[in-house]
Amino acid sequence: MKYFKTALPIDEVKTLIRSLRDDNEDVCLVQIRNKKSIIVTTSETVADQLSENVNFRPIQLSPTDISVIKIVHPIDSIVGNPQLF
Repeated sequence: MKYFKTALPIDEVKTLIRSLRDDNEDVCLVQIRNKKSIIVTTSETVADQLSENVNFRPIQLSPTDISVIKIVHPIDSIVGNPQLF
């Protein structure tokens, strides 16, 4: 899985993700209360496109990191496949 972080408004991120994929099976967009979003994808195509966009920063997350995020940071919404997060 590939992880990306962005501070773009959630609606812009949703629009961009939809333009890259027709379905949400391999993408999960997690909006955290601090107005940051984490994008999780299993798609190499989506990961490559996000890597080329200056608004998305690749990040490394372990299963422990994900558990901590779920506990410490209030999550406002999850769009796409929630099983990826």
